[in-house]
Amino acid sequence: MSITYVGERRAGASVAPNGTLSTERVFVFHFNGGDSPVAVLAMPQVPAQGAAHPDNAQLKAGAISCSPPQEGDGVASGRYDVTVSYIMPEGGYEGRDRTTPPWQMPPYDIAKSGKEYIVPFVKAYADGNQHGTPTVPVVNSAGDPYEDSVPRYNSILRFSFNLRDFNEEWPVKYIDSINAAAAKIVDVTIPARRGRIASLGGSKLEIFDAEGALQYEYWRVDVEIEIAAEEWKKEILCRGLFAIDGDGKYRIYMRKDDASGAVFGRVEDLGEEPVPCDEPQLLSATTGAMISSAGTGTAEYQEFKDKFATSWSPLNFPTSTRRR
Repeated sequence: MSITYVGERRAGASVAPNGTLSTERVFVFHFNGGDSPVAVLAMPQVPAQGAAHPDNAQLKAGAISCSPPQEGDGVASGRYDVTVSYIMPEGGYEGRDRTTPPWQMPPYDIAKSGKEYIVPFVKAYADGNQHGTPTVPVVNSAGDPYEDSVPRYNSILRFSFNLRDFNEEWPVKYIDSINAAAAKIVDVTIPARRGRIASLGGSKLEIFDAEGALQYEYWRVDVEIEIAAEEWKKEILCRGLFAIDGDGKYRIYMRKDDASGAVFGRVEDLGEEPVPCDEPQLLSATTGAMISSAGTGTAEYQEFKDKFATSWSPLNFPTSTRRR
């Protein structure tokens, strides 16, 4: 027999809703003499059933198992992993605060990260602009938009918290909504209209006391909020094949001109041989009038609110990371 103890590999631990704590220890052995799993289980490093866990004497060794041969040729040599399961009697785990209702506990599993995605490049920054509020239209010298894109970086805030009740209509009502007013959530300040609920869901949980009686029913709520540097909105270059003037809406026509290249306007104002314009012309974002009869000018954008803004107060998001 030739078995060598390599060491212990850490495993996970869990606490059931009834307060039962369980964990595992994994012991690693190498062999090169065709040794069987039975011989490995007899090694002195493997705890006996009923032995206490070195970190918590209330945890007692229960089931013990040995893996099939790993690595090597699996016959003459290889590796065995011996897994020892530990469990604490129901309700014996004192790491959980049982005197405070779960819905009064602080939020948990808080995580912050970033998200990158590509968006059309429609506005650039000018000197003096604030972060998130560019003002310079991205167009060429003739006023036409470039077909270009730019990466955008938003912040992602994830957290979980407990509520006594969870409304089943909340996911449908609030996912993809934005905050109508400024909000402070788990110590993160989100300006108005800059936060978007990307994910919202609830899981019903129960906690039992040491005698096995139901002590608490509550909901774990998992949330993901995307926070943008600017307000959630769409900006679209205002242009079209129709325009508005004092006489109403009209189709834009074009006439070639030797001096200027082309003139745009009403068909009756362009003289001989005008043709319908097949290229959208720049329009005023407020009046719908053509910005220039020469087909040039300063581009203007229309803003559209593509996200529903509402109050998030019914969701009872925790404002801080401290106990509620």
